[in-house]
Amino acid sequence: MAGSSEFISIDAEAHALLQRHCANTGQSMRGWVEQLISERVGDPWRLVVVESPLAGDRELNLLYLDVCLRDCLLRGDAPFASHGLYVGPLRDEDAAERSRGMNAGFAWRRCAAATVVYVDLGISGGMKAGVEHAHKVGCEVEIRSLFTQGFAWKWVDTTSIAKVHPSRSAADVRSRCMEILGCAP
Repeated sequence: MAGSSEFISIDAEAHALLQRHCANTGQSMRGWVEQLISERVGDPWRLVVVESPLAGDRELNLLYLDVCLRDCLLRGDAPFASHGLYVGPLRDEDAAERSRGMNAGFAWRRCAAATVVYVDLGISGGMKAGVEHAHKVGCEVEIRSLFTQGFAWKWVDTTSIAKVHPSRSAADVRSRCMEILGCAP
C-alpha cells in the first residue's frame, strides 16, 4: 500500500501547488480548470450543471431534459445532468440511492462555471437542493426558460426561488419539446 499513499501524497502535493499558483496569480481554481480544458479542447466550452425536474411525469421531464441539454449545447455550454445520467442505475424512489445520485451530481458542480436552472416545469425539491448547493460552493446560478418570453422568476432569498408566472400544460410542453427536437408530437 506504499504506492497508494505515495499517490495520495503526490496528489495532495499537486493540489497544494495549484492552490499556491492560483493564490499568486489571482486566478480561481475553477478558472484554471476552465482555461486548461479550453486549451486542450481548443474550444471555449463552458462546463455547466443542469437543474430540471425529474419527479412527477418522468417521461415528460426526461423529454424536457433533452431539450434543456440541446439548449445548453447550442449556447456553447458542456452540460452535465446527473438526474438524466443516473436515472437508470439508481432508483429515485429509494431515498438512499436518490441521495447518492444527488451527491454525485453535486461533486461535478465543483468544476462547473455555472448551474443552469430550467424553470418551465417549476422547481422540484431536487432542483432547490441543487440551487442551495450551488450557493454553498459559490457556483453562479442562471435561470433559464425555453418556452416563455419575458418570463418572471425572482429570488425569494439566497437559496430559494418562487414562481411568479402561470405554468404551461403538460401537453403543451410535450408538443413544444417534440417540435424543438424535430420529432412528430
